[in-house]
Amino acid sequence: MLSAADLHAFVRDERAWQRAAQKPGGDNTPAAGMICSKESNWLVFRRGTSDNAFSLKFSDTLRTSALTDSFDTSALLPRHFTIPRQPWNNSTRCTSEDAYTDPLQKLLVRNLQRKGAVAMLEKRRASQLGPASSLRHAHREARRRRDLALATQEVIDLERYERHQLVAMMRNRFNTMVSAFFQTAVKDTIACELSGRRALFREWQEAQANIEAAMHYELSKLISMTPYAFQVVCRLIRSEAIKRRRIQATEAEDRDLYARFMYLEYLKALGNELTECRRRDALDKAASVLALVQKDRARHVDAARSHGSRGMYVAHAHGKRL
Repeated sequence: MLSAADLHAFVRDERAWQRAAQKPGGDNTPAAGMICSKESNWLVFRRGTSDNAFSLKFSDTLRTSALTDSFDTSALLPRHFTIPRQPWNNSTRCTSEDAYTDPLQKLLVRNLQRKGAVAMLEKRRASQLGPASSLRHAHREARRRRDLALATQEVIDLERYERHQLVAMMRNRFNTMVSAFFQTAVKDTIACELSGRRALFREWQEAQANIEAAMHYELSKLISMTPYAFQVVCRLIRSEAIKRRRIQATEAEDRDLYARFMYLEYLKALGNELTECRRRDALDKAASVLALVQKDRARHVDAARSHGSRGMYVAHAHGKRL
């Protein structure tokens, strides 16, 4: 069944009707029979639309073959010629499927149905819309797969993140539990160690007290003294030893000081002796020098005396000669 949209898409092209009006028409029945064939049924594509319309030749043939159809044409002929025809209006659009007000539209619909144009139109529409629908289906399927892949990846990432968070939380809890257990074990071990050491220390104190008691008992038997008196005597002995060491140290210091004094006196005596020796040497040198001077003076005196006596002898002899 042709819809109003199909009929409107077929008849609204003004230039198509003009081209159909310029072509020669006639009652050519074989030509009318071949209208719906594969060779002669060609489509008219309007600019700016995707609706398909049959060729103008097919519509012109429908107009010219109205008197030769197999339906009740004799009943429609008087009415068809008696109804005043209105001017052709391309903007007229059918609002319903069966309400065709124009007789030409009714004739066009009837001839299209008789010639099998409805099936051909549906076939062509299916052939043209099929790839587009398959492409749309493929695009939708690809988009759906892509969305599913993205959603799956998001779920995987979210699960990985949650797993990492869960692993980190479990690791932290495990570390906390292990540290708490370790701290408790360390505390218990330290408590056990302290209790054992305390018991050992008490045993050692008891053993030491027993040993001291035994020693005091044996000592009291040996020296016939009480431990207190023995401690007093020991303190006196220690104090006496300390005083003796102090006296010995003082005596050693005095002895050292006396030795130093003796050494100083010895040095003083050596200095005095050295000074005396130097004085003696100086006196000896002065005495020797004085002796030499006296000897020299005596020699000069003797020489002068001998020279004077000789002169007197010479003068006496010269006087005698005279």
